[in-house]
Amino acid sequence: MHWHTNHRGAIEAIVAALQAHPQVAEVQEQGCAALRNVCSGDDAAGLARKQRAADAGVIEAAVAALQAHPQAAGMHEHGCAALTNVCYGDDAAGLARKQSAAAAGAIEAIVAAMQAHPQEAEVQEQGCEALRNVCSGTDAVGVARKQSAADAGVIEAAVAALQAHPQLAGLQEDLHLAAGRREQCNSYQLGCDGVSFTLCHRCISGYATVA
Repeated sequence: MHWHTNHRGAIEAIVAALQAHPQVAEVQEQGCAALRNVCSGDDAAGLARKQRAADAGVIEAAVAALQAHPQAAGMHEHGCAALTNVCYGDDAAGLARKQSAAAAGAIEAIVAAMQAHPQEAEVQEQGCEALRNVCSGTDAVGVARKQSAADAGVIEAAVAALQAHPQLAGLQEDLHLAAGRREQCNSYQLGCDGVSFTLCHRCISGYATVA
């Protein structure tokens, strides 16, 4: 769902609420859910909202929310989804948002969310989508983000997600996320519903999830 808003300052108001109540899980969950929606869209207006959100501190607020509430599955679902949407884009601004997310600790926070909720399909799916977007990119910093994901345990988390949720076809697509070195990825091969699947077989390609 795309949330197109004409209310000037809505993004900044949501971020301010997240910053004002960092320990209130319900505020964090609802705020991230709102940002997930307002930052969706891949047209010019949608990309402008993503950049406005990043400028307002959405990335740092979402990462802080993930870190502050390790047991809140709903919080993790919406926090990861917000990062997915804000970090979409392969233009210069989009690549800068990905790098800002990595610098803020998003990769490690997303992997931790997946590890904390292995049986929550939505957390696993949104986590994989977020990592796919944050880690996409084929330049030097993009490759470094992929390696950071591998170092944070994304390969193991992704394997666990596939094993726990083989019914989620979309999860397999999302696991084409950039997870570092190809030889690492190819060492993990699974059969899901009789279909052979090599984790991260396009790990160098840097495809991104459309927000």
